[in-house]
Amino acid sequence: HDETCKEVSEGRADVTLTIRAVAEEWGLEFSRVCWENFDFAVPQELLRDEHFCLLLNILGRVRDLSGKYPGYKIPEDIGKPFFPRE
Repeated sequence: HDETCKEVSEGRADVTLTIRAVAEEWGLEFSRVCWENFDFAVPQELLRDEHFCLLLNILGRVRDLSGKYPGYKIPEDIGKPFFPRE
């Protein structure tokens, strides 16, 4: 993100795709293209694995850090397993 924003900032490019926080660091205008959602698909038995439980804990803490960076919309259910109906 930094490299492409640098190119725009220095006049070697007209536009780039980046995140809002980096665009603002470079003093560039920012227009949202879309919100991105990310999911993890894992076998149900992995949910009992201690390393995966640690990952879920980390995802739950992301909300606390998200306020430091503009342009992020953190869902309320971040870090909570979702089990679709069969």
